[in-house]
Amino acid sequence: MPIKHDLPRWLPVGPVVLVLLSAGAGATDALVFTELGKVFASILTGNLVLLGAAAGLSGIELTPPLTVLVAYLVGVAGAARWCRAMPPMRRRTARIRHCLAGEAALVVVVAVVAVFADAVGAIRIILLAVAALAMGVQSAAVLVIDRGSPTTYMTSTFTSLVSDLAANRRADPLAVARIAAVVAGAAAGVALYSISAHWGFVVPAALIAAAASLAYAARDTALPARTTSDE
Repeated sequence: MPIKHDLPRWLPVGPVVLVLLSAGAGATDALVFTELGKVFASILTGNLVLLGAAAGLSGIELTPPLTVLVAYLVGVAGAARWCRAMPPMRRRTARIRHCLAGEAALVVVVAVVAVFADAVGAIRIILLAVAALAMGVQSAAVLVIDRGSPTTYMTSTFTSLVSDLAANRRADPLAVARIAAVVAGAAAGVALYSISAHWGFVVPAALIAAAASLAYAARDTALPARTTSDE
């Protein structure tokens, strides 16, 4: 089959930012799951399943999945209104960077609280809410940056990658990098947590803060076009 080439994708912050955000999301989800109550900060499908299980079975906590679900949606709604409200691209790019800076501030707060306080009781719920709020902001901001390159959920990315490899023997390098970054970020976060539990959240804080810093320094970047088979 002939190959159809799409136009290049223009990103307002550069692909390295998306890779760092993916790593930060992987680390955040891994640490929230292992340390804060067997829920995810950004994987909405998993949280909905856990919410249903908690509603249908006794002995499963309802508060953690409900907390992260509500906080994540608040983050998405707030970031979406801010990032998508200004049509001119230059002003929208500035607002995207503001969202990423806000997210970085939130994960730094989580890291600081985790270092100096035990994640139990009300503190655990607060950390869950702030982490999920940050991931909601990230998801909405990245949706404006590039709808085809999510950094907090990888099912569609992984499916597209495998489909492209099977059909065209081609792969989107940014998709490969984001998937690898999620795994590497999760591994790094849990590795530090296993050494010193209080310091685990420093990993996603550092990754997302680095991404936000690069976003302010980066210029608009063109990525190679995705390739698909022309059926």
